[in-house]
Amino acid sequence: MLSKEQERAAYAIDGQVLVVACPGSGKTTTIIQRALNMVNRGIDPNSMINITFTKAAAEEMAKRFEKLSGGIKMPFSTIHAFCYRQLCSEYGYTQDDIIKESEKWIYILDHLKGKAAPAQVEDMVKEAMEGISFVKNKELSAKAFQTEKIDKQSFLDIFKGYEAYKEKLHKIDFDDMLIVFRDKLVSDKAFLEKLWKKYKYVTVDEFQDVNKIQADICYMIAGPEGNIFIVGDDDQSIYRFRAAESKIMLDFEKTYPKCIRIDLDTNYRSCESIITIADNLIQNNKTRFPKDFKAFRKEEGIIYTLKSETGFDQAKKIVREIKDAVSKKKLEYNDIAILFRTNNLSLPLAAIFIKENIPFYMTERVASIHQDPIFSDIKAYYQIASGQERRGDLQKILNKPSRYLPADAFLDINFDEVKLLKAADNANLKPFAREKLKDMCWDIRALKDRKNPKEFLNYLMGPMEYRSGLKKTAEYLNKDVNEYYEVLDELIAEASEFKTMKEWFEYIETYEVRLKEASKKKKEGVCLSTFHGSKGLEWKCVFVININEKVTPYVKAVTEEELEEERRMFYVAITRAKDILYLSYLSSMQKESIPSRYFEEMGIEADEPFAGEKDLKLDENKGLGV
Repeated sequence: MLSKEQERAAYAIDGQVLVVACPGSGKTTTIIQRALNMVNRGIDPNSMINITFTKAAAEEMAKRFEKLSGGIKMPFSTIHAFCYRQLCSEYGYTQDDIIKESEKWIYILDHLKGKAAPAQVEDMVKEAMEGISFVKNKELSAKAFQTEKIDKQSFLDIFKGYEAYKEKLHKIDFDDMLIVFRDKLVSDKAFLEKLWKKYKYVTVDEFQDVNKIQADICYMIAGPEGNIFIVGDDDQSIYRFRAAESKIMLDFEKTYPKCIRIDLDTNYRSCESIITIADNLIQNNKTRFPKDFKAFRKEEGIIYTLKSETGFDQAKKIVREIKDAVSKKKLEYNDIAILFRTNNLSLPLAAIFIKENIPFYMTERVASIHQDPIFSDIKAYYQIASGQERRGDLQKILNKPSRYLPADAFLDINFDEVKLLKAADNANLKPFAREKLKDMCWDIRALKDRKNPKEFLNYLMGPMEYRSGLKKTAEYLNKDVNEYYEVLDELIAEASEFKTMKEWFEYIETYEVRLKEASKKKKEGVCLSTFHGSKGLEWKCVFVININEKVTPYVKAVTEEELEEERRMFYVAITRAKDILYLSYLSSMQKESIPSRYFEEMGIEADEPFAGEKDLKLDENKGLGV
């Protein structure tokens, strides 16, 4: 049974149609019903192009249509799959002409080896791949582009090398494929006319996430007076880093002045209070379609604010709430998601979940904090101090912090004060450097007696000046020292949960195995996801964490355009919740954590719980309150 507006969209078959679909408004159901209406009207499914954003979404829509229609096959695909099929049939392209993403990864990985710390290489490869894709889809010059971790010259070297690598193989990649297809439409009029004859109806889902090249392709195939039906929500456009432009959707009425606009503005997913705060929030964006966003469900639902001192403190509170709700059979683990702005924020959660044996999975791979060079240094110090030294440990910590000790003077020497001082004499070390070496030996003996992780790390950070050494390293490498401090503070917080260093390191071995499993396993248990990864999904209970300035909105969002996308990301996150929403923030004075501006924009006071109307009384002792 469709609503009045859904039915209007489902029967809007000819001409140009713009459907603005709010979260949870039943847009997929509407698209599928419209396709069935078209078939029932005698329109051949093979004369339709149905484009959606992901392969999974395309497969799901095809299955739903087949079931609804009683077995009729309807083509749904991504724009890449559609363009590939056309290039194959018309110009003889094959799979051998397309470079695989794995080949692209390996090329960039090989390029970066030896130029970055091993723990950072994976993130840099990912950034380089995204950067290459962005440059191509935006049709920019690679000369002026840089990523967060890769400077302009390094990126340009990677880009040029990758282009030469493809040319040598006589291959194109997925981004090239769209450009090639678009250019064929422009240069080969016979090809374009052939497509006009075959495809009479173009439907595009998630239109807020298209880029200019993709939009050009859709517009050219539909033609200036053709039948094009686009569906999307400008308030959920969150893929700017992939060159998506919400402005394309906002300008659709200019591109097609005769189009009709239909608003699917009723949310069937979430309780009323969740829709109220989401609408309050998103109205702070200026570049958007005005909407009357409303809830179909009349239950108030429950919204809590959660205040914590640290990331680990926050994780413990969340675990207590989850265990209480599950033990009382109010919720199952599969009903719950924890959402965050950036992947690294999941690390304390994963650590506590593993320790408490709570089932969970992650929508994206997370780089373990234990792969960071800082942890590698701590581990080397521990192994030397505890008599478990491994090859390379001494070389790793000789100048952490800087002691002005030449590494080549101590090659092939294990930790032994007599041998070290003899090597120092052979190398004619200056007196102050020799004293530094003696101090290091003294400090390592002192570490041996500190079995408790907190005591061990306090001594390493304080008297041994490791923390202050990080500041000098950051200055030398022109890096933000806070990035180092964040990793260090997370490690200290984790370590403080254990009584001995041995227990901590045994836990880390288990943690690493479970973390890999959580990235690969089936979707069972609590979901840990970034805002991006949560799009299109829903849960009964959602925790949104670290709602602080510099986190959400992200510290590097400066322009109005960037800040509006940050707000859209947060809007996507909170509208994943059906019944219960936790809004969690940190209040640690040490880190100067400030609750995000989004609390005020939503109409929520950060220090008290809020559920729908202000006169609703919430008992904080009741936890989830369901």
